[in-house]
Amino acid sequence: MERWSVLVSTNPPESAAIAETRLLHKMHRAATALLADAAQRDTAPPETLAELRDFLVEPVLFPALAAPMPDEVWAEFSRAVIASAPPVGAHLNIGFFEEVGTPAELEAVTANLPQAVLPLVPAMREQALATVSSLRATHDVRTVTA
Repeated sequence: MERWSVLVSTNPPESAAIAETRLLHKMHRAATALLADAAQRDTAPPETLAELRDFLVEPVLFPALAAPMPDEVWAEFSRAVIASAPPVGAHLNIGFFEEVGTPAELEAVTANLPQAVLPLVPAMREQALATVSSLRATHDVRTVTA
């Protein structure tokens, strides 16, 4: 006699704020790991190292996360943050989000982009791939002299 088990989740669906914050955290971990690794290699292109460094040192803080917020409020907040964020490394956001997130998470994040930016997402992906690939493709250790 076969026995079947059914797993039923009692957890409520995850809010958009939590999902996007988790994705942002994973993206920053991937970006900082790449920067730390590539910065030690002589063959890492200095321009792309600077680009990645600048992307990481101008993060948008999320003080609104101190209290839970409904998805509709989060979407409005997310759109306002995206609209006010400096354009430095915008392509890296897309590239790292795509690398560490699921297609559904990436879709949720890009849904809040301004309509004028949406057609640029494929080019932003390609630019991010080129930047990240140029840093990952270098394997020589950077020598540091004092």
